[in-house]
Amino acid sequence: PPKWRRPLPPPPTGPSSSPVATGGWQAKAAAQKARSAAAAALFEGRSAALLPPGPLSAPRWETAFQVGRPAEGTTGGLAFIATLAGAFAVKAAVDVAEEFFGAGFLRAAGAPVPGVRVVFPADAEYASILAAVEAVAKQYSRRGDAEGATAVMVHALVNMRKHGGPLLLLELVPAALTLDEIGSAETALLLEPPAFAAGSRARTRLEAMGRIWIVDAALHFRDRFASRLSCAGYDAAVARAKGHSPSASQEAAPDADAAVASQEQVGLGTVGNLGNVLLTNSPLDGTALVAAGVAAIDSHVKLVRGDASDAVARAEALAEVQARLRTELGALLAEARDATESGTLAVAPSRSLGWLRFTVEAANGHSLSDGALAAARLGALHAASAVPGAGAWARSELAAARSSDVEDAKWREAFARIDEEALVEVGQIFEGLLAEHADLMEKLPPTLAVVSSSGGGGEGATAAEPALLAESELIGAEPRLWAALSSELRKVLLDERVRGVPAGPHSMEWPGWDA
Repeated sequence: PPKWRRPLPPPPTGPSSSPVATGGWQAKAAAQKARSAAAAALFEGRSAALLPPGPLSAPRWETAFQVGRPAEGTTGGLAFIATLAGAFAVKAAVDVAEEFFGAGFLRAAGAPVPGVRVVFPADAEYASILAAVEAVAKQYSRRGDAEGATAVMVHALVNMRKHGGPLLLLELVPAALTLDEIGSAETALLLEPPAFAAGSRARTRLEAMGRIWIVDAALHFRDRFASRLSCAGYDAAVARAKGHSPSASQEAAPDADAAVASQEQVGLGTVGNLGNVLLTNSPLDGTALVAAGVAAIDSHVKLVRGDASDAVARAEALAEVQARLRTELGALLAEARDATESGTLAVAPSRSLGWLRFTVEAANGHSLSDGALAAARLGALHAASAVPGAGAWARSELAAARSSDVEDAKWREAFARIDEEALVEVGQIFEGLLAEHADLMEKLPPTLAVVSSSGGGGEGATAAEPALLAESELIGAEPRLWAALSSELRKVLLDERVRGVPAGPHSMEWPGWDA
């Protein structure tokens, strides 16, 4: 644990004390408190996670200036690091390989996921990341923010060192939002497609959510969305969440009356983990992630071999999940076939996607229209057609891992646990159902392509501020990143890194730090 600097001695007492001496002590303490508050205020309201993302290919760790972490109760081992190139997420966890593979599978099936790469302990970059985190803590300390410096050391650096395994470097989603933190009106703007708008971003978001739902099911990943496809007894759970007794009526109309679930009811597992679905309305910048308007994060493959003693139980559970997959995917395809034959695929209600209406309504009270569910259904259908190709990617990736020269034993062992045979079986389920509905798949309309605005997000704002652009060039910062910082922080960084203003003394002690 960190050793705090010895506190200031109390003011002298007795006959030798004087108002001047006492006032001097009080003034010094007040100055230290003000210095600490000013240092912490440099980042107030500007979380590292919300700064413009940087390129994974060139993070420039030596320029790091801010480290943040998620709110309490969220993903452990995750830190957000801001450098002059942009902001990044760095994760230290035991299931890094499962997440890396899961994200790759989703991407291979056309689902939107942030960029990701792995940094191994033997890589020089690994030491650079740890050094960057400690350097930020020292910056905080020398500015007087002992509390912030301690939080960085204890919750970020110590966790990374304790983990000792590969780190996952993740692209951040710009201006990210979650369904449970926005209201009904904003949800309508983001997810209700205009009836005749070509290239609607709302439609693109819905199609992306449908894609993610199907690919998650192929990976047996059930944390993100709850539906009949992923959860046994889903209809009964939803009925309980609505305050009804489960009955056959729950199987009937996709537009049945829905009640907003309370937080306690959400805990029944009827809405999934909405923190793993990020929405963005960031200005189009030419990147696929921003164009999709949605990103799947914390994605994992759950087709993983366990201990030999659990083989029988696992085989039984796998058979049950695969039977449900075959049933519900078949129902989705049959529903789409009927809607296509009647010419109503773009507007017809969707029982298969009814879970999405319930999920959104439980999160913020907005009830998605039939057209919104139809758009999500189209994305789901395209994802179904892409899963066999993602399966081919998976087999190639696993083969490459077996012959890889990566020396990290934990990584190789984790990849070896991914069940290739089960992945092949899932692919066969998709292939069989797609063959049965070949006519439908040939008639599917293409997914929407959103045309990017010229110049990309943020460049217009930068061009309008020549002074900021000049400062960013002087310090070597990415212009959008520099413009997103507070004016106070920009001044401090210029003072420390360009103008040569000496740093103050540390406000906390840590083993190995100089005074």
